[in-house]
Amino acid sequence: MKHCTNATTAFWAIMLAFIFCTGCHTYYLAQTITPTASNHTGQKIDSLKLMNRYFVLREGGNAYYMNHVQLSADHSVITCSLDTLAPEHKLHLAGGINHHHRYKRSDPNQLGVLNEVHLYIQPGTTAVPGPYSFNLNQVQKIEVLQKDQKRTVNSYVLGALGYTIGGAVLVSAIVLATTIGSINGPF
Repeated sequence: MKHCTNATTAFWAIMLAFIFCTGCHTYYLAQTITPTASNHTGQKIDSLKLMNRYFVLREGGNAYYMNHVQLSADHSVITCSLDTLAPEHKLHLAGGINHHHRYKRSDPNQLGVLNEVHLYIQPGTTAVPGPYSFNLNQVQKIEVLQKDQKRTVNSYVLGALGYTIGGAVLVSAIVLATTIGSINGPF
């Protein structure tokens, strides 16, 4: 009977260690800009263009790569060429890994999310691949994606604590099982 209790204790110790050790993740955040006349939306788009950001037009359930983005001189009309999204720029469409704004640094196909700008317009505006123009006042919101430094650091700190606590629990369980086994002797 004691052997069964030791095995159960060891099993739960291993499970606890596994749970604690799964906490290290990298996250991104979507800084939302709501276009208004007072926040100079056109100037913001110009500055994002200068940073060579990857622009994505979101229209209802559709998403397009905005190539050759140009603003009119008065910053009221955006002209671009719509194209299909590259695979490495589809992560945010699903909200990141498991819908938690997560990405994997080790996966080059997911790193593109950190360079994206999403412009949302009303559904039904007939956006199709090819040359496309729309008024800036049609933009409902803009999301500028970037690394979520705070959430990522917190994840790694908690992950390190998890590894430490999980390792300590595992070592304690092994020592306890060995001690109980040597006190009770062989079966």
